[in-house]
Amino acid sequence: MDSGVYAVVVGLATVIASGVVSSYVMYRLNRNKDQTFFMRQKAEALYLAADEFGRDLSKHVVICLPVAKGELEYNAMLDLQIANAPDKRNGGFETLNMLANICYPEVLPALKVLLLVRDKFNKLCAVHKQAYKEGAGVGLPWTRQFSELGQEAGQAIEALKTAIIQSARRHAGAPRERL
Repeated sequence: MDSGVYAVVVGLATVIASGVVSSYVMYRLNRNKDQTFFMRQKAEALYLAADEFGRDLSKHVVICLPVAKGELEYNAMLDLQIANAPDKRNGGFETLNMLANICYPEVLPALKVLLLVRDKFNKLCAVHKQAYKEGAGVGLPWTRQFSELGQEAGQAIEALKTAIIQSARRHAGAPRERL
């Protein structure tokens, strides 16, 4: 093969190889960018769903306090709960649970703590309802229990949101500093 043909073949091979490498690199960059964008959207949805679930749980705790203090009848509390039903604009618990299990499993321990607090609240409500029916559901022991549970719920909600932020920073390229 003479040197002119050889130079043309090497030149064409170089152009083709650089085009293939360039295409591959561009594909990987776009895929990573799309993945980061997708994970950022899911992190935002997870955070909003967690915040919504936390606000709903807190509302229920707050609505129970006046009954425990004797300032509100039990049926009036039920009417307030119905009137202030969660709107689930951000998907509520269903979205929170789905995104935590599928996209951000690192937050599951914090979510489990919050669910344990919710279960404690539900048990307290059941015991309080029975005591209220028997005429013993009002007083300092009940207000103390609901107040302490409200604080515990608030801490669990904040811990979950912090776990979501930390996980999002690892997986979604979120900035390291909080504004």
